[in-house]
Amino acid sequence: MRVRVVRSIHDLDEERWDSLGGVELSMTHRWHRVMEASRLAYRPRYLLAEDERGPLVGIVADTNQASGRSRMVDMLVRPLTLVVGAPFSSRHCGIVRRPDASIDHVHQLLAQLSRSERRPLLGVANVGAPALPDWSGRGFHARAQPPRMVLELTAATYEQYLEDLPKRHRQEVRRVRRRASEADVTLSQAPLHGQAAGLLYPLLAEVSGRHGSRLFSPEVFPALARELPSEVMVFCAAVHGEVAGFVLAVQTGSAILAVLAGLRYALAYPSSLYFVLIDELVRWSLEHGVQRIHAGISNEAQKQRHGFQPHARWLCVRAFPDSLNWLAARAT
Repeated sequence: MRVRVVRSIHDLDEERWDSLGGVELSMTHRWHRVMEASRLAYRPRYLLAEDERGPLVGIVADTNQASGRSRMVDMLVRPLTLVVGAPFSSRHCGIVRRPDASIDHVHQLLAQLSRSERRPLLGVANVGAPALPDWSGRGFHARAQPPRMVLELTAATYEQYLEDLPKRHRQEVRRVRRRASEADVTLSQAPLHGQAAGLLYPLLAEVSGRHGSRLFSPEVFPALARELPSEVMVFCAAVHGEVAGFVLAVQTGSAILAVLAGLRYALAYPSSLYFVLIDELVRWSLEHGVQRIHAGISNEAQKQRHGFQPHARWLCVRAFPDSLNWLAARAT
C-alpha cells in the first residue's frame, strides 16, 4: 500500500481524491482549495492511501485546532494534538474510504498519521451515534460536541410548513415577518460573485468579532465563487436599502448547507433580521425542491423555533501509542 501525507490539497490529484469522497461536498478537492485559500491559522494535513486498485482511504486533519478548553490547557495540548474532520463542517468526520476499506484499515492509518506528525493525541470530530461504538471499541474516548442543527423539509409548500410548526413558533414567525415589513426590510437571493467580498466581508467580520472567532480572510468569497460557482447562493437582507445581513448557502444535491452569516447588528437587531433570513432560506428551499437544510451549530434555540432539530455528535480522542492513551482520557 502506498501512503502519502501532504500539507496542501494541490499536491494530490483531484480525480483520485474525489473518487473517494466526491459526493460529500465538504470532502471534495475544490472545498479544500477554498479552505486553504481563505481559512486563517489553518494547518491541514491530507493522507491518501492507495493499493493496486487505486485510492483506498482519504483523511484530512488540522494541526492547529483549538482544544475548546482554557487558554493555558490549549497552549499545552494543541502542539500535541491532531484533529481529523472535514474543514469548517459539523457534518463529516474527515475520513472517506472505498467500500472494501475496513475500520481497521482506517485505524492503522490514523496511528501512522499520528506518528508521522509526532502528535500523540488524535481526535476524530463529528462522530455520530451509529459510529460511536466502533470508535469506543478501539480505545477512543468520546466527548460531546455542540449538536448540529438540521431541518427535514417534508411539507409540499411554505404554507403547509408553517401550519406544521407548533402554534407559538408559527405565531413568532409571522410576528417577525410583520416587524421586518414595518422596518422596510427587503430580501433578495443571487449567486455569489467574487466582487461581493467588499460588501459581505464587513458583515461577516462583525459577527466574528462579536463571537471572538475570526476564521476567514476576505478571500473566502472570491474562492467560493471561483470553486463553487453553480452551488453557492447568497440570501441578503437590506434595511431602508442598506445591506444589513446575509446567509451564504451551498446547495449539494437535495440539501442546502448554510455556511456563513453576516450581520450589521445596529440594523439587524431592531428588525429581527437573522430570524427573517432563516425563514427566507426555508421558503426558498421549499420552492426549489430542497429536502434538507443543514444549519451548523450556532443559535440552537432560534433555529428550533423554525423546526430545526439537534443531531448529536462527538469528538473521539485517543493517544498513540497505546501506552499513552491515559492522555486521551484526561483530554476529554
